[in-house]
Amino acid sequence: MSGKTHLAARIESSLGASVVSLDEINRTRGLPFGLEGRPEAEWGATLEAAIVRVTRLMHARRAIVVDDTLCYRWLRDRFRRLAADYGYSAILLYLATDGAVLAERRAALLGAGDRPVLSERSFAEHLSSFEDPADDEDPVRLPDPGAIRAWLAREAAHLGALDIAG
Repeated sequence: MSGKTHLAARIESSLGASVVSLDEINRTRGLPFGLEGRPEAEWGATLEAAIVRVTRLMHARRAIVVDDTLCYRWLRDRFRRLAADYGYSAILLYLATDGAVLAERRAALLGAGDRPVLSERSFAEHLSSFEDPADDEDPVRLPDPGAIRAWLAREAAHLGALDIAG
């Protein structure tokens, strides 16, 4: 709905990054989308599985995208610390999508039935508990498709320059 998984796929194809998706981890664990009806503690096991995958990729010196809302500051800080421990730079991409737009997208997805979506209750809880990134987190704000395209182009050029210099 926010476009995070679509953006992760674009980064994977454009920049050659490996994607670690917490939704995919839940799927492979046989859990429902958004862990609907499951105890909150299930997210802890999913987070640990994601950290294991990210750590393996860092050992292999791969570029990595964590595909998740990372809706709490402590989650973002956890991945930032992990990145720093392995000499990685963490970039926080923030798709600052308005709640009304998200609700419209959710309704469209429900109507299409193409993929799972959060229940109305879980969706409302997620919106109300989401912690917007603070300025000290230095988020890259990508408010629209044009900003996303421009960011991808800059990153591709930057990576190309690094390859040439290296």
